[in-house]
Amino acid sequence: MIKNINLSDFNYVFNSSELLDIKKKNFIYGKNGTGKSSLTKAILKQYQTTYDIHVFNGWKGIIAENDRLDSIALGTTNSSILKQIKEIDNDIEILGKEIEEPEDKSVENLYTKIKNSKDKQKRQENKLEKFYTNSAREITNQFSLARSYNKNHFKKDIENARTLIDDERKQLKETIEIKYLDIGEEEQKFISINLESILNSVNEILQMAVIPSVVIHEFNDNFKKEQFAKEGYHIHDKGEKCAFCGNEISSTRWERLDSYFSDEINNLEGRIENGLKYLDNKLEEVKKLTVINENIFYPKFKDIITNLNKTILEKKDEYRNFLENLRTNLEDKKAKMTIEVQNIKIDIPSDFSKIEQEYKVVFTDNREYNENFKLEREKAQNKLRYHKVQSLLFMFDYNKEKDKYGDLQVEINTLEEERDEKANKIRNLKTQKDELIKKSTDETKSVQNINELLKGLGNRAFVLDYVKNEHEQKGQYSIKDLKGAERSIQTLSDGEKNIVAFLWFMHNINKVKEGEERGKEKIVIFDDPMTSNDDNAQYLMIGLLNKYYQDDNNPQIFILTHNNQFFLQATPTTKKYPTDSKPNPNQKYIRLIKVEEKTDIQVIENHKDEIKPLYDELWEELKFAYDNNKPIFMWNNMRRIIETFNKFNYRKGSPSDIERQLVGMVDKTLATALIKSLNVNSHIGYQTDIDISGKTREELKNLFEDIFNRLGNKYHFESYWSR
Repeated sequence: MIKNINLSDFNYVFNSSELLDIKKKNFIYGKNGTGKSSLTKAILKQYQTTYDIHVFNGWKGIIAENDRLDSIALGTTNSSILKQIKEIDNDIEILGKEIEEPEDKSVENLYTKIKNSKDKQKRQENKLEKFYTNSAREITNQFSLARSYNKNHFKKDIENARTLIDDERKQLKETIEIKYLDIGEEEQKFISINLESILNSVNEILQMAVIPSVVIHEFNDNFKKEQFAKEGYHIHDKGEKCAFCGNEISSTRWERLDSYFSDEINNLEGRIENGLKYLDNKLEEVKKLTVINENIFYPKFKDIITNLNKTILEKKDEYRNFLENLRTNLEDKKAKMTIEVQNIKIDIPSDFSKIEQEYKVVFTDNREYNENFKLEREKAQNKLRYHKVQSLLFMFDYNKEKDKYGDLQVEINTLEEERDEKANKIRNLKTQKDELIKKSTDETKSVQNINELLKGLGNRAFVLDYVKNEHEQKGQYSIKDLKGAERSIQTLSDGEKNIVAFLWFMHNINKVKEGEERGKEKIVIFDDPMTSNDDNAQYLMIGLLNKYYQDDNNPQIFILTHNNQFFLQATPTTKKYPTDSKPNPNQKYIRLIKVEEKTDIQVIENHKDEIKPLYDELWEELKFAYDNNKPIFMWNNMRRIIETFNKFNYRKGSPSDIERQLVGMVDKTLATALIKSLNVNSHIGYQTDIDISGKTREELKNLFEDIFNRLGNKYHFESYWSR
């Protein structure tokens, strides 16, 4: 059993830090705002893990409204479950509104965003498809493709599209326009002359010199004269006269000439002549070398052939110049056979091997091209078509338009992922809801007991009727009057909900909570149980409470209330206070009084200090404020006393009627403010508030006494003040 309550965490509410000597039965009275709920919180904070604490503080923790079924969920479990289900249903509704088609076309949500994005994408797709179709038609017309080419072919061509330079297009067009060539099998022949060997041979001849056996002074080392004589020697016969001078050539002269122009000279001369003939043959061979026939090559090889032919002609000129140079030097040697001539120093032209190698490659390629002529024409057509495709793509700004479509797809994917995520959340929430429904409890026995007790409410009576719903959620009840007519739960007042919740709580108070250890000591707290209930309901609640706490086997109990009448009726008729013979009774009575900002806890220990009826309580509070020198607190109680007094004595009068009786008062301003306060409630702000900070408690007391004297109720004041 709880012995004391630690209030240190609630020092902003109470002046005391601890409430000691708690009994089995505890009755606590305090106006609204004096800390009753804080006291309950303090008990829970300190003892909820130690004891099995049950708290009744109104219907909201026990009853939940099911608007969908127009019913109530009864019981803490069902009420909690329904609240959770409502939250889930609300979440499902919110999520559903985001992903489902809205009825209001002006509302934008995920559904409309996805639809709008898909509509945009469809328009973009149609734009692209129209481009594909128109482009395919244009290509079909340009390349005469008839029905063999359509937009699907165009789409495939896009990945191969590329821009051609003018020369490439020209060559490809020529490839398409040319006819099949008969190139034959014979390859171009190239000369093979060993120029180095020829040069060496010529230099060898130039280095040769024949020394004559006689000296003919007439030559006088003049090669021309010697050449002239040599020619004459060969064209004249012995005994002839000289064709030049007409003189007869003597035998002696012939002998000398024979000796001079000996066989060695003849041999050298013959070698020179042979060399000249060889060079002439090679020059003829070079001359006969022809360029490559371009007509047997397809256009794609024309540039290569043109370059090769240019190289061939250049090489022919090099060969000819080289051989003619050698020939010239040999011709000069004829006149210089008796002397050595300087070697010819000249660069030897490269041979035709590189040209021949390049030629063989292009010839082979040309032959293969010829063999694959149809395929090559098709390749050329394709390349030209790809060029046209690229041109159309560029004019359409295809990449930008395609990116628009792709960006919309990314946007749709993102939105659909968000939608799917929310749809998955809805599925999970529905699963959670199903699990909660399975946990709902059957309250049949509780309702039977509640209905029996509700019948005692007279003409305000009603009963609970079980509602079987499609989800089989238990503990759902509709409302019927005593004639069996359905009542909407919207017609239930807070007082009616409160009495139903209270009856359920009383019926289930001794049940062991789910998951709670059996044998754990129970504590029961009624935190302001009576709320907006009529007299019949109050008496029913009071009767059940009296019966409950009178059973000594019942657990420790706390009853807290702000209602004066309820407290007087709910507490035992015979109250047990500490006496010398029984210093420790099992009952404790406490009064909470708020003075300015904090609450004082007063333990009632005798009959004299017992809680009085409401009007008496107001006088007690006024005297308490007076004793504690709290003028503002006195002022508030004076207002409430005047208000209550007026209800019984001046029911037909008005504040102005009462005010006329205050003529001649010393402090008529304060007196008038009190009377005018009859038009407002004491617990809210007053339009007639005035500053009383300068008034003492005695001045306020004297003012109050004077008012009652002038109202003709002097003894009324004296009677209540002297108690």
